[in-house]
Amino acid sequence: MQFARPPQPKRIRLDIRAILREAIYQLQDLQEKKQLTIELDEPDEPIPLIGDARQMMTMLTGLLRNAEQAAPVKG
Repeated sequence: MQFARPPQPKRIRLDIRAILREAIYQLQDLQEKKQLTIELDEPDEPIPLIGDARQMMTMLTGLLRNAEQAAPVKG
């Protein structure tokens, strides 16, 4: 019944770097198929954010998938 009533966001303090690393990891198969390389240049300090980790993951994987679809092979 999640479609009828989506769960309320769980707003917590996050480090966006960890979520971004996980999103990149989850798309590894797509990167290999299209011979893409995603480089992450992140600061040593945390990048704090208040938000829902699941929603942030969904948003970041969506953005990365869009970029992957638009990128040429071996991009």
